[in-house]
Amino acid sequence: MKRAGKFLVVFVFILAFLIAYASVAQVEEASEPQKESKEPRGGFKDEEIKDPRLEISSFFVGTSSCLYCHPNMKEDFLKNPHALSLRERIPLEKQGCEMCHGPGQKHMTTAPENIVRFDKETPLSYASLCLSCHKRVLTLSDWKKNLHSRVESKWCITCHEPHKTTRFLLKRDEEHLCASCHESVMNQIRAGASKHAVFDSAQLKCTSCHNPHRGDGSLLAKKTVSETCGQCHREKVGPFTFEHISEDLPGTSSCLTCHNPHGSPNTALLTMNGRGLCLSCHQDKIIHKQGLTCFSAGCHTEIHGSNTTPIFLRQ
Repeated sequence: MKRAGKFLVVFVFILAFLIAYASVAQVEEASEPQKESKEPRGGFKDEEIKDPRLEISSFFVGTSSCLYCHPNMKEDFLKNPHALSLRERIPLEKQGCEMCHGPGQKHMTTAPENIVRFDKETPLSYASLCLSCHKRVLTLSDWKKNLHSRVESKWCITCHEPHKTTRFLLKRDEEHLCASCHESVMNQIRAGASKHAVFDSAQLKCTSCHNPHRGDGSLLAKKTVSETCGQCHREKVGPFTFEHISEDLPGTSSCLTCHNPHGSPNTALLTMNGRGLCLSCHQDKIIHKQGLTCFSAGCHTEIHGSNTTPIFLRQ
């Protein structure tokens, strides 16, 4: 009896200690200030990122079973780049239809709704599904920073149709696809007296200058504006001994300081016509050579940069 009494005392003591410890921990947790969220500006949260295929409790049946019920998809799919996954050495879960739509056994037998339909989850969840294979195009972390990801309900299939046989699986030709969202930009191109004629050129496209998958917020094809323009206009971007406008100078945007790359009512894609363009920076020259523009007067002809004169005079 004495031994049982001692055991009871020890047990009660330990239980009281644990209750007191738990109470202190709760108080400390409640008193901690809320940490500021470091989520990207798009507002994505980790709990939104889930693979919808993993939520389907079923078995894989193979693409041939899928095409038996969906014969209208067969011809296009077998010409589609995704059909390259139909190889014996590739695991069944990474082949064909079920690679994206998840296991199809229950969908075929008892629960038709038990399949990934691409219309019930968050855009980020489905983007994560596409990027599980297309990591070379874009990582999920970069997609969060991409400007296109911040538009509500916009993700991969806004532009791509995974069952099509078109170039890059695009839903439409590139310029009209971009125009479906970027109407104001396309109006500049259509109306501009000078323009980058993406609608009339076989070589020049929106992606000549823009990378829609880029994850740093710029969507430029190259790292900087000058590098992007320099793909075609190499002689205009230097390097020069005397730069007119440099990407490294604070407050400048390089080519964009003077040019509107999409289209302009002025010649040479200039943002303003006449000497007003130069005077927007060089106000001290307002009475210098009145009536003439700086470049048409025949003096400052090397306006993009020079290797011999800091005021870009004619050589």
